[in-house]
Amino acid sequence: MQLQGTVDIKADRATVFAFLTDPDRIGPCLPKVQSIRRLPNGHFEATAKVGKGFISASFVLDCAFTELEAPDRAAIRATGKAKGSAVDGTARMTLRDLAAGGTAVDWTADVAISGLVGRLGENRIRSGADRMITQTFKRVRKQLKA
Repeated sequence: MQLQGTVDIKADRATVFAFLTDPDRIGPCLPKVQSIRRLPNGHFEATAKVGKGFISASFVLDCAFTELEAPDRAAIRATGKAKGSAVDGTARMTLRDLAAGGTAVDWTADVAISGLVGRLGENRIRSGADRMITQTFKRVRKQLKA
């Protein structure tokens, strides 16, 4: 499943980049993420509950940045498993200055979910992902205003 979008944030590019690439700061903004733990190899582990009702699972994800070019672009890869399900995904973002001030974040994500959670169907998963992305950036904006 491929997702993409652009989000405008009223903060300078360096501030937005630093926030979005810091697992300890972005983690609390991610809906369904229960914990973030830094690992010694530069990776970090995220535990997230996804799905709906009786078709839900807690995924433990191994995450690592595959590209970090401050303050212009970053890419991350996440893989994980839950009982009866698996996820594999990559996400990329490019940041650019807005003429009126602030930063535009152009992002893409390519996610594959298999197993029980994957059987929910792409439309239901996409709808849930869209809601989570909207909530995430709403929380990011709020944090960067503080």
